Amino acid sequence: MTEISEFVSVYGHTGFIGSRFCEMFPLSIKMDREAREPATNNILNFISTTNNYAFEKDITVDVEANITVMLEILDAAKKKFGNDFSFNQVSTWSVYGEVSLPANERDWCNPTGFYSITKRTAEQLLETFSTIYSSRYRIFRLCNIIGETAKTISKQKNAFQYLIKELQADKNIVLYNGGDFIREFMYVDDACEAIMFLMKFSMYGDIYNVGTGIPHNYGELIEYCKKIIGSKSRIDRVVNPFPHGSVQAKDMYLDVTKLKDLGFYPQYTVYDAIDKIIGIKNDNI
Repeated sequence: MTEISEFVSVYGHTGFIGSRFCEMFPLSIKMDREAREPATNNILNFISTTNNYAFEKDITVDVEANITVMLEILDAAKKKFGNDFSFNQVSTWSVYGEVSLPANERDWCNPTGFYSITKRTAEQLLETFSTIYSSRYRIFRLCNIIGETAKTISKQKNAFQYLIKELQADKNIVLYNGGDFIREFMYVDDACEAIMFLMKFSMYGDIYNVGTGIPHNYGELIEYCKKIIGSKSRIDRVVNPFPHGSVQAKDMYLDVTKLKDLGFYPQYTVYDAIDKIIGIKNDNI
């Protein structure tokens, strides 16, 4: 079999995580959004919709971005390299749905919402494609990724940082579920390091959770942010509006035993990441 290139063909290099990955790793080759044929046989796919609400504007956008583009890249890679390529697919914690926590890679997935379902379908199609054509693949299921380099944030996309921005502006904010739910956060540099680490040292044909494995109460983190910002914002705690409660699990954090067993540990805590987002200098980081 052909050796896998050290150079990585990166799809989705303009996004939050993909752009930071390319900044951190000079061997990245930025693939044009419309390109399908990879430059190298080492492929990393970040292309995706980013939340469970895109379908409200375009009913097929999740299918196109999360499934169709991936299949077109796979087909182009097969035509160029045969089965001698490595396809690394970036996925998400939301494919799990409601499961016992922490969510383990062996758990049965039951996602809800267009985004989550299409991301899980993409995983299954990649697995099937690789079985049929004997190609190599990995799947990385990321927790919530945060960092100061995020450019586009909203209530639907990177909501945690959106709320921090509102607190900094002394605007009143609303917490769904009364803020009483569990989430896991990982600093973007740690996420990129973990992805590259797994591309170098993990087995093919497997799924890996990427996160810290540390659960946090969402409301408590927001209260912490308000305190260190010195915000005058009022925090209103409400029940879930429709369709928020129908499209993703209430609580989630990941079992990252496989990642740790390989030797990877994150360098930043969620509080380190918050300091960076807010702009607090920490000489210990």
